[in-house]
Amino acid sequence: MKDRLVQTEFLDTRIKLLIAGTLVVASFFVTKEIPSSIIFILASLTLIICGKFTATLKFAILYILTVIFMQTSEHIQNASLMLLVTMFCYIVQKFRDRFMMAMFIHKTTSVSRFICALEKAGLPERYIIPLAVALRFLPSIKEDYGALCDSLRVRKIRISFIDFLRSPLRTTEYLLVPILMRSAKTAEELAAAAMVRGIESGTRKTPLYPMRLSCVDYLVAIGALSALMVLLWLQATL
Repeated sequence: MKDRLVQTEFLDTRIKLLIAGTLVVASFFVTKEIPSSIIFILASLTLIICGKFTATLKFAILYILTVIFMQTSEHIQNASLMLLVTMFCYIVQKFRDRFMMAMFIHKTTSVSRFICALEKAGLPERYIIPLAVALRFLPSIKEDYGALCDSLRVRKIRISFIDFLRSPLRTTEYLLVPILMRSAKTAEELAAAAMVRGIESGTRKTPLYPMRLSCVDYLVAIGALSALMVLLWLQATL
């Protein structure tokens, strides 16, 4: 069963993208502890709004473990090991915030609204079309993979990473070949759907979801940009 989108219609899709982009940009430049913690708190609030309490708890545990490892790495005598632990914690910290924002967008925005928001923002079609194809294509591949695994399980054929190491050719035959064949079929269906919708037409398309910024959108946008400025200021002064 597909997950239902969280109702956040009081915010324009472009503002949601602005919120996610602001926190992602801030996490890219921020390295100090206090502004990094503020970014995590803000990202956690977005997930709480989506109702993803379990995911927020998991990310909080990951945050605590990262802080513990970062504090412990300062007492490691081996310089190479200390550098390895520090780099690992740094990478986890950066990708954690990005995953949280990706989950926020995924749970509050449909693909159609996402594409309409990019078109309304003035992004060129040469960027929108590949992105739209990817967003439509990946979920279908996930569904095909799940159906294939179910059929293999019915036939009592095990497919795992250990099985791949033991017999890579057998795993390729049972798993990759059907996925590739189905991917080609899915690509043809997407191309046909795009042709029917007039993707080659040079005329401007009528948006499926009319988008207008409200007072709440402007206030949230100002708040998001202000938060970005404050985080960069904390990074520079602390």
